[in-house]
Amino acid sequence: MSPRDDGDRERPGRRPLALVGHRDLLDNSTTAGFFAALADEFDLRLTFVEDGWPERIADVAGHADADTILWFVRFRLLRERPPFDWSGFDGRRVMYDFDTNANYHFLSVAEYRGEWPVVYRRQGFDTLVSTGKAVTELLVADGINAVWLPKAYDPARNYPLGQPRSGLCEFGQSYPSRKAMRARLERAGVPFTRFSDHAGLNQQLNRYLGCLICNLAGQVRSGPGRAVNRLLPTRAITLSPGIEPMIKNFEVAAAGCAPIADWIPELADLGFVDGENMVAYRTLDELVERCRHYLGDPEALAAIGERAAAVASSRHTWAHRAAELGPLLDRSAP
Repeated sequence: MSPRDDGDRERPGRRPLALVGHRDLLDNSTTAGFFAALADEFDLRLTFVEDGWPERIADVAGHADADTILWFVRFRLLRERPPFDWSGFDGRRVMYDFDTNANYHFLSVAEYRGEWPVVYRRQGFDTLVSTGKAVTELLVADGINAVWLPKAYDPARNYPLGQPRSGLCEFGQSYPSRKAMRARLERAGVPFTRFSDHAGLNQQLNRYLGCLICNLAGQVRSGPGRAVNRLLPTRAITLSPGIEPMIKNFEVAAAGCAPIADWIPELADLGFVDGENMVAYRTLDELVERCRHYLGDPEALAAIGERAAAVASSRHTWAHRAAELGPLLDRSAP
């Protein structure tokens, strides 16, 4: 069921939810399933900031019926806006953000580090929904009423196709850590195919037995290190453990392609087990060893991919997250 505007009649039995967001996210490959799942779970009323940035409660569609107003907007824009006027609204004031990890992560733009608590308080929110467990704990330590709701995937876009698979693949932006990962594998002679994720992601993933995922944070050393890094990506970079599983962990698993990912403790909370439904590594040298092992045992890697798809479909769709959101907010009332 599609999200609707405030002119439609209420659908009985669904909790009203007013959401402030961006119109283009309704068609975005990452977030379209999120909006559709919310529309199925809640009596969803949408306000698009492209139609005029809301400044007061009267600007938010459905505010009179909803006990929660959830903002899901780009942080850089929210950061630039004056404080929202919540006068006349006594319900929950929720900020939902996929990128709260950037408050602490080396991959983030430096000027945004430490800014999430500042913007959260200035805009008058009472709850921040974060997609990383460790990040949520850090936000709580910084005095924020933060709750953890992991990322997920859209089962209409990512699923096994039942076709033959072979080899390893890799995709995504070329962050320093990913450049270092690719350089290490190439130096070791480990074969893999890099592809663009802008078109046919599911079809591409279904061609391969495993996908290389790098959640690691990579910081290029200053001074001469930047010049060295352009020529030798693994020699002038400091790698540190990833702070949060990226959404591609779920997309890869959902497609039945074995996730080969650096280990983050919350993966265990999400049901991922090394050698069972994912392949874990902690260093790039260990990644080389794991890749060599499983390239020599493609049947085992195929079985891991099948089990990865099972855990994804049973626990990590956007419908699961939409169903978890209401009870999570109820339990976390400030």
